Amino acid sequence: MIDNWLDRSPLTSLEETTTQALHRWLSEEGVVAVEPVTNARNPVYLCKIRKTTDIPKVTSCFSGVNLYLKQVSAAELLVLQCLMSTSDTQEAFVFSQIVSHLSVSSQNWVLLEELSASNPLSLESPRDINILTLGLAQFHQRGFDAVPIQHKLPHLLGGLLNPLELEQLCNKYFTRGGQVMFNVIADSIESDVQAPHVLLHGDLTPANIMLSRTVHNSKEQEYVVGFIDFEYVSIGNPLWDLGMVAIELTEFDLETTGSTLIAKFEELLESYRLNGGIVPPEQLETAWAWMVCYWLVAKEWAESNHQPTATYRRLVPAIKEIVRLYSA
Repeated sequence: MIDNWLDRSPLTSLEETTTQALHRWLSEEGVVAVEPVTNARNPVYLCKIRKTTDIPKVTSCFSGVNLYLKQVSAAELLVLQCLMSTSDTQEAFVFSQIVSHLSVSSQNWVLLEELSASNPLSLESPRDINILTLGLAQFHQRGFDAVPIQHKLPHLLGGLLNPLELEQLCNKYFTRGGQVMFNVIADSIESDVQAPHVLLHGDLTPANIMLSRTVHNSKEQEYVVGFIDFEYVSIGNPLWDLGMVAIELTEFDLETTGSTLIAKFEELLESYRLNGGIVPPEQLETAWAWMVCYWLVAKEWAESNHQPTATYRRLVPAIKEIVRLYSA
């Protein structure tokens, strides 16, 4: 029987009813081995797929194809389904598409394709910046209607984008210029209410962005940007994702200055606009404030949730320099 070909042990940390349902489903989908991905925040498993030919032994039936089994939120599932329904083979971004979906015990599980990844993206490369911003500009215009209202950015981040909380954070980190910084951020967020919103990825860390080659009619195509992990997808201002990229993907060291960081952000912003990304003209002058705002929120969230904070700590002098420059 197919059921006997799949080892259930990697799934036994889940509830028994969930384990049984997943085991039956995975076996039917041709999965013959499951291995937990240890560095994932949510339950994620690497799955090996059997060959379509007869299978004399489990150890000799791997097809070399990998899928990922992941538990996803309702919002992430909706966005993935919407992206698939609006996908275009000419798009400048790719993502892990759903191969199969199972709902069990009020949980959503999906089998996702493995992206063909190349080297990580580097913001030191003009080519990589162009690939990233072109893909991001196209991604931002997809799946908008699939995201529930409660997943708009201010709601998703809770108190961290509440004016009172933001004011406290600005004054906590910026002894000089904190109030001016808060006023700029608050004005940008207030004006954002009337600005065009887009689909935000919300977690553009190096682990979730990669260079990938598309394959069309068995021929390898140009590099595109690959996105994975839509756990923090939301609706909001594209400057949030751009500010996040500037913070998360720049290769920082102790010599990084505020001027260097601003220049990198402005390079991303200009490339994004040239590639069709839309930023309201009235927000261009204070666009940098969204980058500083992301740093504030990310550092506070990381510290509160016992997550790595080394990158954010290294940036303290550069961020303070930016605040001094713009609050003078």
